Amino acid sequence: VNSVCEGNTDVNDIFDLMNNTDNDKVKFHAAWVLEKLYIKDNGLLNSLFTDLLELFPTIQHIGQKRTLAKIIITYLEFAFKGKNTVISNEYFKSYDWEPIIESLFDSLIKRDTPPGLKMLCGYGLAYLSFRYEWIKNELRYQMQSQLDSQAMITGNKKVNIILSKKCKTII
Repeated sequence: VNSVCEGNTDVNDIFDLMNNTDNDKVKFHAAWVLEKLYIKDNGLLNSLFTDLLELFPTIQHIGQKRTLAKIIITYLEFAFKGKNTVISNEYFKSYDWEPIIESLFDSLIKRDTPPGLKMLCGYGLAYLSFRYEWIKNELRYQMQSQLDSQAMITGNKKVNIILSKKCKTII
């Protein structure tokens, strides 16, 4: 992480490492490094945002999916709150979010998906409901049917808070 921040390693190299290996452990650790980079300086991944979106629906490894979901959802949250982000109003309206939505719903519905990833999926879908109105009712139904753990009860509360707000910044 420090190596990238100091300019000694290119963030694209880490993305390529994550994307071009068959080793799940390497994929997960590369995704983890990207998450830590994003936490340290959320501008470091701006050039990779569309690539992350395109990669996300293809990911099968739960740990890697959770890590990239967290990055994508944080971008959506920043856009929703009007903070500096690569998701402009025009980008939000013109990007085809359907593969992301399908992947988020798929992970939310699967019984073997860990609660932490399910919560992230709910948050992402809640933010995307400002572009796709049909998501609201389906998401409420799916979140209600997932209330089998304390984590999901907490996640459901946050999803409902997001769904009840008006978004003025990206729609």
